[in-house]
Amino acid sequence: MSQMNWTVIAAALCVIGLTAGCGDNPEAQRLGKESKEAAEAAKDYLTAQKQALEKDTRTALDELNTKMENLAAQAEAKGQDAKARFAQLKEDMDDQAAVVEQKLKQAQEVGADAWEETKTGVTTSVDKLRRAFRAAQESLSETEESQSQQNE
Repeated sequence: MSQMNWTVIAAALCVIGLTAGCGDNPEAQRLGKESKEAAEAAKDYLTAQKQALEKDTRTALDELNTKMENLAAQAEAKGQDAKARFAQLKEDMDDQAAVVEQKLKQAQEVGADAWEETKTGVTTSVDKLRRAFRAAQESLSETEESQSQQNE
C-alpha cells in the first residue's frame, strides 16, 4: 500500500478515537463508521495481497520442482559426472527453496508496515532460485560438452 493510503488509515483511526466519546452526535457516528470501514478495507486488501503472493510463489516453486525433476533425470542419463554435479547443484537449489519458504512464511505473518519490504524479499528469493536453476542447467550442459570433448 502506498504511504498515502496508510496516512488515510491513520487519520481514520484518529477520528475513531476522537469520536468515541461523542455519544449521539450523528456526524461523529458516521465518521466512526467510515473509519472502521476504511480500516477493514485496508485489512482485506493486505490479506488479498498476501494470498496472491502465496499463490504466485507456490506456482513458481511447483514449476521449478518439476523442472528440477526433469533435470535430475537428464543428469542421471548423462552419467556419473553429471549425476554428481547435479547432486551438488541440487543442494544449492534446495537451500534457496528453503529461503523462499522462510520468506513466504514471514510474508504471511507480517503487518502492513513491513509488507512491501517482505514482499520484495519473497520475489527476490524466487528470482535467486530461478537463477540457481538456470546455472544448474548450464553447468550440466558444460559437463556434457566436456565429456564429449574428452571422448573425441
